[in-house]
Amino acid sequence: MDSTKFIVSFDSRRLGYGNVVLANPHGSYIPEGVTVVLGPNGAGKSTLGLVIEKGRYAYGNRLRFCRPDMKVKMLAFTDIHSLTGIEVTRYDQRLEATVNDLVPTVGEILGDKAVSEKWTELCNAFALRDVVGKRINYLSSGELRKLLIINALLEVPDLLILDNPYIGLDELSRSELDKAIKGIAEGGVGIVLLLCDPADIPSYTDSVIAISGNEVSAPETSPEVIDALRSRPLPSVPEMVLQDLPAQKGSAGEFEVAFAIEDGHVRYGGKSVLEGIDWKVCAGQRWALTGANGSGKSLLLSLVCADNPQAYANRITLFDRRRGSGESIWEIKDRIGYVCPEMQLYFRSALPVEEIVAGGLRNSLSQFRKPTSDEL
Repeated sequence: MDSTKFIVSFDSRRLGYGNVVLANPHGSYIPEGVTVVLGPNGAGKSTLGLVIEKGRYAYGNRLRFCRPDMKVKMLAFTDIHSLTGIEVTRYDQRLEATVNDLVPTVGEILGDKAVSEKWTELCNAFALRDVVGKRINYLSSGELRKLLIINALLEVPDLLILDNPYIGLDELSRSELDKAIKGIAEGGVGIVLLLCDPADIPSYTDSVIAISGNEVSAPETSPEVIDALRSRPLPSVPEMVLQDLPAQKGSAGEFEVAFAIEDGHVRYGGKSVLEGIDWKVCAGQRWALTGANGSGKSLLLSLVCADNPQAYANRITLFDRRRGSGESIWEIKDRIGYVCPEMQLYFRSALPVEEIVAGGLRNSLSQFRKPTSDEL
């Protein structure tokens, strides 16, 4: 691709935002079309996105845009708070109907946008249906991502930067998102995807910029090279096998049944969300719970972790004890570790991964204290 056909040109040999500085020895640039910025966590991908969106005239950066009035929008999928204008501070808040009265619906947030012709057109393109009346914290991961992108597109940006848009999406949601991104790129909007996993590079990618050790490469535009990059394995990620899991600690012999539910269900009004669930987990067993986005995995786990009041309407056993026989919620939570993406979405803590996982070993009252050496 001819370097004169750029959306953004990085003319300075260093690119900075906040406390992060990226080296730019090749005088890199964002070509027209769809560009993937590829690199491991912490390499500087989000920093480069922020440089383009907010730092073009700061930190000593020198950037040229193909048009001086270009409108740039960057989206990370923790942007639920900026979208709503309020803070939904509890990840389990949606499970208790009485505490959601102040959480706005999608229609209340978007106002006239949600009845516009452009809204309908974009919802059809992104296969986003029946969300106008939903409260924002009831949206699934896929629905939230689509809504954030649609809201950004309603502002008609020239360049849209998406920070790891595929994380947590099932195959169908990824396919729908890919189809919509390709469509808006064909409509003339420049797209930059910040990705960690080479396997996520879409088939319609026009160029790839690699970032490693806070150094930005020149764009690679050869289809053959991009195809080769797509099949490259993630660096420094050991394969997880069952034998690598740590040995079970604690007093497993104190109980036989860790969790069991018989003919389980979750219903809201006349709507049945889960029905006929029979599941038994015995001491020492290891299970994987799989399913599409929005299928009810987190909802089912909310019954296990004592977050969902509908546990009392079900036949549930926890640690050999029938649920509702006098135990407190905190007695249950003291024995169950739980970590989920939504906790980070709502609490927005800047913790390293190991501390987030260690936090799952404790109840929510001590969730964010420093972990002990034993926990790490």
